[in-house]
Amino acid sequence: MSKSNRAYLLIIFACVLWGASPTISYIALNEIPNFYFVSLRFFIGSLMLFVIFGKNIKKMNLQNYKACIFTALFLCSGFVLETYGYRYIIPMKAAFLVSFDTILIPIFYAFLLKKKITNKEGISIGLAFFGLLLINHNGLSLEFNFGNLILILAAMCYAGQIITVSKAVNRADPGAVTTIILTFTALFSLVPAVFFEDIPRRISPYGLTMAVVSGIFCAGLPYFLQAKGQKYINPVRAGVLFSTIPIFSMIISGMALKNSMSLIAIVGSIIIIFAVVNINLDFTGKRGAVKSLNDEETEKLNCEYSDTQYNLETESLELIDASNIKGEGEEVLLK
Repeated sequence: MSKSNRAYLLIIFACVLWGASPTISYIALNEIPNFYFVSLRFFIGSLMLFVIFGKNIKKMNLQNYKACIFTALFLCSGFVLETYGYRYIIPMKAAFLVSFDTILIPIFYAFLLKKKITNKEGISIGLAFFGLLLINHNGLSLEFNFGNLILILAAMCYAGQIITVSKAVNRADPGAVTTIILTFTALFSLVPAVFFEDIPRRISPYGLTMAVVSGIFCAGLPYFLQAKGQKYINPVRAGVLFSTIPIFSMIISGMALKNSMSLIAIVGSIIIIFAVVNINLDFTGKRGAVKSLNDEETEKLNCEYSDTQYNLETESLELIDASNIKGEGEEVLLK
């Protein structure tokens, strides 16, 4: 199995784990204030990863650290804005607005990184967004208010997080990168917690258990899988894969909380699945003709090109030197 195919599977598995996050958070938030819970779960996730990948952190360079800090800022800001937006908009509409990151990722990717979006990727993005629209159809309206703006900003932060992760894992260990990202996210999340929430005086064993489960399976492990996967596929394709999170969320919520899916939501889920398949496979089941290169592969090709160019220049210089020597020899003989 190729590295890109393994990357797809890693990110899909991360989406399954993130699909369980709303259900776990719904249970845990009855025990722990919102932002303290966010900070606690990211701290637990980073601690788990530090035990495993801590020795690789010293191998990271300054550029990796900068990318990690920007990623943590985007991630924390997305959580804060999304949580604040829930005060103004019903959850179903909020979920749809946050899913705008599926559309924003290719825009940022093309504008900031000067990358071209392929036709296959563009079609899959459109299909995924239409599927998300169907999943979140209940309660949607065209009116625009302050809450809409807040949640669109949250979507922009999540899109930025997905793009900056790709830069952070360039020539760095994904485990070490994720450890740093989650550590800074935990620290940044304490700021709104201190300003807007009371310090929890007591956390029940059940609430603490939910926080540990969330930290390991909804923060540490899935964000590591994301970083590992995005080392080999570009952010646009990763964004299409992330559109499957609402599907897994509905399935897990249905099993745990006895919620049901409407027929329109099922159709939307099928469209999203088709978009995910379309971006990597053609209709004959073979790999698509378009293959995106990651930064490492691109740099490798650039290095190979530079080496070839250097060899050609060296050979040219040798020929020039030889011709000069020959010319000087002829002048001596003529004299």
